[in-house]
Amino acid sequence: MKLIVELQDIKQIKPYQAVAGWLIGVESLSSQGSAFFPIAKIPEIIARAKEYNQFVAINAGRIFNDSELKKAEKILAKLKKWNIRYYFYTDLGFYELAKARKLPLVYQAATYLTNSLDVNAFLDENESVVVAPEISKDELVTITKNAKKDVMVEAFGRLSIFYSKRKLMTNYFQYRAWGNDPKGSDYSIVEEKRSEHYPIEENESGTLIYSSHFYYLWEEIWELSHVSHLLIRTKWLDPALFDEVVSVYDAYLATKAGDIKTLGIDLFQGALYRQSLLTKVR
Repeated sequence: MKLIVELQDIKQIKPYQAVAGWLIGVESLSSQGSAFFPIAKIPEIIARAKEYNQFVAINAGRIFNDSELKKAEKILAKLKKWNIRYYFYTDLGFYELAKARKLPLVYQAATYLTNSLDVNAFLDENESVVVAPEISKDELVTITKNAKKDVMVEAFGRLSIFYSKRKLMTNYFQYRAWGNDPKGSDYSIVEEKRSEHYPIEENESGTLIYSSHFYYLWEEIWELSHVSHLLIRTKWLDPALFDEVVSVYDAYLATKAGDIKTLGIDLFQGALYRQSLLTKVR
């Protein structure tokens, strides 16, 4: 079991015992990410990672319209020349483009893959899938146990709980006649009957809302089967804590020692210890 870590800055690439690769956001392909790198920067990232026997994976998880798919097609023609280990995607239009080019695909859909039949169906068409994180521990253990080949699991990060192609921040500020920058990075929303702040972001792909705390797996990791990689998402993580988070997971996978809770990060475990509403009954 290895780690794939969402990259914030190329300077963060360094040797870790358990880090197999880096997940990078790319302009015009990604909906979310700690950073959106220009295509021209990718060869440098690949070369840096290769120094430490690490790979690069592309986050292509946005929802595409037809014109955006045409642009994505041109980008894929460039990316195919380079050694990209995985393409993480959600949109089936992107799947068609990538499959035609025989690119290695990982299907990620935040709330879709919540039972064994779904997971195995998508494993037939992809190299791997990311199991939905908002399910109970028992459900996660069962799904990974029943997987016909290795899957990936979210181990750390703020969960994406809403994604829309609409420019909701732009619309809101226009409605309020406020001059705020809709693409600012310091906005959050608070529900009427809750006190938690949920980070909200608008970018070129639309609007996203994230969980109020950082989701994490810890001792639950050792109960999972058929898991090739754990994903460390660093969106909204203070860059000063980046190495500490990666290092604590790196050491834990090697020695089972350490504790993520010692870092002082606002953590939660989602639906791990309560029955999920997402699980489909067949």
